Amino acid sequence: MLPKIEIANNKQETNGYCDPSERRKEGRYVVDGPVFTLHVLPDNECFQCELQDISRSGAALRADCYLAPGTPVMFPLGQERVFASVRYCRLQMSRYLLGVAMESVISLPGVHSIVPQLARASRAALRHSLKSPLHAADGLVLDSTGNRPREERGFVLVAMAAAAIALIGVMGLAIDMGRMFIVKNEVQTFADAAAVAGALSLDGTSTGITNARTAATNMVDKWNFSTTTVSSPTVEFATSSSGTWSTNPAGAGILYVRVTATVTPNLYFIPVVMPTKIYTASVPARAVAGQVDISFFPDGLAPFAAVATSNTAPYFGFTVGNVYDIQWPQYNSTRAHCDSGHPDNCFNSPPCADETAEAERSVVAHWGSNINGYWGYSANSDIAASILDRQQLAAVPIGYDFQLPGNCGLSGGCMSNGNKSSIGGYLDQRVNQDPANIGNVYSTYLADGTHNGRRLIVVPMVKPATSASGSDISPVVGYGQFLLESNATNGKSSSDFYAKVNGSDPFCAVYAGEYTVGSTGNGAGGATGASYVRMVQ
Repeated sequence: MLPKIEIANNKQETNGYCDPSERRKEGRYVVDGPVFTLHVLPDNECFQCELQDISRSGAALRADCYLAPGTPVMFPLGQERVFASVRYCRLQMSRYLLGVAMESVISLPGVHSIVPQLARASRAALRHSLKSPLHAADGLVLDSTGNRPREERGFVLVAMAAAAIALIGVMGLAIDMGRMFIVKNEVQTFADAAAVAGALSLDGTSTGITNARTAATNMVDKWNFSTTTVSSPTVEFATSSSGTWSTNPAGAGILYVRVTATVTPNLYFIPVVMPTKIYTASVPARAVAGQVDISFFPDGLAPFAAVATSNTAPYFGFTVGNVYDIQWPQYNSTRAHCDSGHPDNCFNSPPCADETAEAERSVVAHWGSNINGYWGYSANSDIAASILDRQQLAAVPIGYDFQLPGNCGLSGGCMSNGNKSSIGGYLDQRVNQDPANIGNVYSTYLADGTHNGRRLIVVPMVKPATSASGSDISPVVGYGQFLLESNATNGKSSSDFYAKVNGSDPFCAVYAGEYTVGSTGNGAGGATGASYVRMVQ
């Protein structure tokens, strides 16, 4: 038996039948509302039904259900008269579909007031509610084959083309911008390394400026995944981190290096979506590094003290290349003509060649026979650690008094006579750890490309004086770097220079100037005679 569908509460009460040969049946109904009632007769099978109502507001009301035989289903409608088209057809698995959809074209009298609301209905909702093709005679929006109207064909192709352009643009931003971030990191790494290399090369001279520029421009770091050299970086110099910057300054006082580098990576995707085509991007990077003063040494100082004659940094009265005492000869106040006018007569052996009379007078007046400039450990193993591994008896800040009782953990202060026989052997050992162990001219040592810095030691500079209370003091005024002497020759590969020093002789070394951590040369100066290089921008 054919299923029977009854639609009640409408002006044209009509029953419809599903014709198996047609697989569809359409009817047209004007529903007054406020309730649309659908009855499925008891002899019918289950139905699925849909209803859309367009009210005055233009909103769509939709209801979906599965109907059991004999079950009435009611749909509340708006107060406006609604003109609806009803269709029902046989589907698979012995189910029947009843759809009620609003027509977009109204031709019946008395319903013109709802045309604007119906026209605003979503055409997408209309197509969704029409589950099967309708006859053209019904006046609906689908043709007799169920296809979209001809004017809508190709819409997907147009939409996909527009979307593809947007997707390419997004992909371009992701790939090209991501690559520019990588390039930025690469160039910044180059600029940082170049600035540090340049700052390490500064030594207070015009030659140091040239060396710093060469070190910065010849930096081996590359960009473009380490395949392309950064060309023509700009290297500038200044006495402070805030400038004024110059590409060709005088050497004195220059402590800071600024490196600016720019590269131009190619763009591959962004130009596709840009109205003005740009195929490369400029990626800059800048870094500033400088020599920053050290005013505190927790370790790294050799266990000797040089006597300063001035409080003025960075040399404190010393001359680069001259030979000074780092451990003084034995003092003897009973020697003939030992007085303040002839301080050199107060030592059992002569002080080092370039020691000044002012320094000799300071030692004679304030140190006495129990102090000679050594302030390290007394045990052999500790002496070795302090000379070879730069371990310190105590941390040494600027102003630290080596003669103050209790300092360095010693009741008499830091300084003592030390054990010269052990000290000399370890000094020679350090000299022979440097391939450039021949000759005692500092400039020659620096020019030797094999030098590794082991012959260079850093010591505190002390200025012996009398305190306001009348006691002897030896405060640290700065730090200095010294080149250990050697007697090695081309025919004698090892030096034993310091081992041959007897108990009353001094230990001498060549003043090399300021000390910069990480450099095998001397630094550019500063307020303490010692510095380290760090990034400041």
